Amino acid sequence: MFSLVSIRTRLFASMLLVALALISVVYVQIGSKARSVADDVVARSLSQSNNIMDTRVTSRYLFIQEVAKGLANDARLRPLVYEQASLTLQDISEEYQAVYEFDSLIFLNSKGVVIARSDQPDAIGVNLSGRTSLFDDALKGKVSRGFFSSKGKLMQTVVTPIFDNFATDLVKGAVVLAYELSPLMAKEIFELTQSHIGFFTFAREWVNDGVQITGVESNYLTDTALSEELDTYFKAHETLWRSVIAAQGESVQADIHLPSYSESHLHVWLKPIFSNDGLPLGFVISLRSDAQLRAPFDTLRQSILVDGAISLLLASALALLIAISISRPIIRLVDVVKRIQSGIYIDEDKQYLAKDEIGTLHNAIIQMSNSLQEKAELEAYLAGLADEVVDESGLLVLPESSMSSLTQDLDETIIQLPPSSNETLIDGRFKLLSDIGEGSMGKVYLAEDIELHDKLAIKVLDPKLCALFEGFNAKEEIRLARKITHRNIVRTFDFGTWNNSIYITMEYVEGYDLGKLLKRKGALELNIGLALCKQICTAMMSAHQLGIVHRDLKPANMIINRQGIVKIMDFGLAMQVQTQNQPLSQTDTYSGSYLAGTPRFMAPEQFSINAELDERTDIYSIGVIMFTLFNGEPPFKGENLKEIADLHQNAPMPPFDKARKAIPSSLVAVIKKATEKKPQARFQSVKDLYEAITFVQS
Repeated sequence: MFSLVSIRTRLFASMLLVALALISVVYVQIGSKARSVADDVVARSLSQSNNIMDTRVTSRYLFIQEVAKGLANDARLRPLVYEQASLTLQDISEEYQAVYEFDSLIFLNSKGVVIARSDQPDAIGVNLSGRTSLFDDALKGKVSRGFFSSKGKLMQTVVTPIFDNFATDLVKGAVVLAYELSPLMAKEIFELTQSHIGFFTFAREWVNDGVQITGVESNYLTDTALSEELDTYFKAHETLWRSVIAAQGESVQADIHLPSYSESHLHVWLKPIFSNDGLPLGFVISLRSDAQLRAPFDTLRQSILVDGAISLLLASALALLIAISISRPIIRLVDVVKRIQSGIYIDEDKQYLAKDEIGTLHNAIIQMSNSLQEKAELEAYLAGLADEVVDESGLLVLPESSMSSLTQDLDETIIQLPPSSNETLIDGRFKLLSDIGEGSMGKVYLAEDIELHDKLAIKVLDPKLCALFEGFNAKEEIRLARKITHRNIVRTFDFGTWNNSIYITMEYVEGYDLGKLLKRKGALELNIGLALCKQICTAMMSAHQLGIVHRDLKPANMIINRQGIVKIMDFGLAMQVQTQNQPLSQTDTYSGSYLAGTPRFMAPEQFSINAELDERTDIYSIGVIMFTLFNGEPPFKGENLKEIADLHQNAPMPPFDKARKAIPSSLVAVIKKATEKKPQARFQSVKDLYEAITFVQS
């Protein structure tokens, strides 16, 4: 009897140990992989938060600069600044603050004295000159931007000089426009990355006739419950925030422990913020706890323990089956996450219908996999460009062409360019570094502004060449180009005369010539091409809204920078079809008395002298560019100008190369409508074309 009981006990104990061992293994395995997954996701999330913060700050600078520039050129405000009409300017500054929702608008006179300040009326009369180069540079005639600290807040600021109406180099004052690093920006980043964002400023005190940083003060944190605890933590851990100052602009990564997070720890990134003079002002903190990510795993492990205990009471065999059934989907799920970590994305559209932690976590990971795959494709493509396109000179060289030849390269603008200059210094200021291309009206060089120590592109025009074109005026070209301020259009700065030639200074863009890229790599992937098409459309919408038609759109006139942003250049053949700053209409046209453009990308009406051209002329060229992006080469391959003109005017668009992957019928329809022979049959605005592209499924 004893031996019988003993055997049963031993059998039960053996089965219990086996089941317990299996449950323990699953429990430990899930915990280990949960920590690994959580740490990796947290690191990615914080890195993404850091990148998004940089992007938000940069885009906001552009917005602030445009608003400040508008205020500095406001005909109503300039006389008030000249006369230092403080009371009137104060009223206007408060009025504008309500409209633009900025945090501070300051008007300075030519000596840097505040004559109006929207947020601090009592600051009128305070002299800001000499306090920081942010203000001093503007008083010297240079637009400056950067951060400064005001009332314990970090202010993102642009200072724009106000020039005299007649002596355009005489600074009469300045406009200071500032926006706080606001809670709204922090909340937007939190919604995108689930990482909490906070802003801190350095506290200062006068010690021995000098200013010293004595601590940090919290401005805002998306997790309000953590705000006080972080303040306490920084007071007790001075080494951490002082390491941010010593990092000299680099982000500092650390792990910290707070009482409310006793079961885990916080991963933090601290990005310092400095003034233009290198003074530390504060820092942005991105933080995330791995407890939130590990919670589903922890809950699951508790369920496994409970289910295992119940299963052990019923039967050791049943406990084993339950353990296996529970562990199998979890191990599979962890394997999915590991594969994603290794860059192997999961092609799986099925959603778990279960509402428990497993189903929620699975669906979230699959969605994350899809998002990461899209991002990785774009990053891989841009990285591939850096490896495959060797030419790093920025605006890549375009071969010469001839107006008189009918057998020229029909991918190039039909204009004869002037010979290169042997000079190395233009107008005593611009030092030529290298040839970087030939535009429609002249040769382009990479140059250094020896006064500002900055690189730019400079286009030198031959007056004899300009005389070939009826009504061409260098001032008109730069006037048209400067009217367009858009991220997808190369900025034009100024012009001058030198050595019997005319020169124009422009933004220098380091990137890849889209025309040469297509010749090197062939047709683009669908999702990459669609993204580029949308950028081209948004750029031309901006130009058309100002009444400007490009007339020479082609891949060779487009540069892709290293951030994947398309830049349209060369407005040498651009025209203005009306004088008022209004969007184009179908009745706005221009008749030219000479033929100009790039034959393979010209609209049918461009091949006729005195033809009426309008916005739809550019739409046709965009349609041909779209065909080229997805086909690898233009649709028509005539051997001379006459043949190519006949094809554009009479031949239907050819089908895509059979070697290409399947092109969506919706994309084919968009290209067909954009390249209709008659302008009235095409899209009637670039906005209509853009909206049609958005419905194409990539």
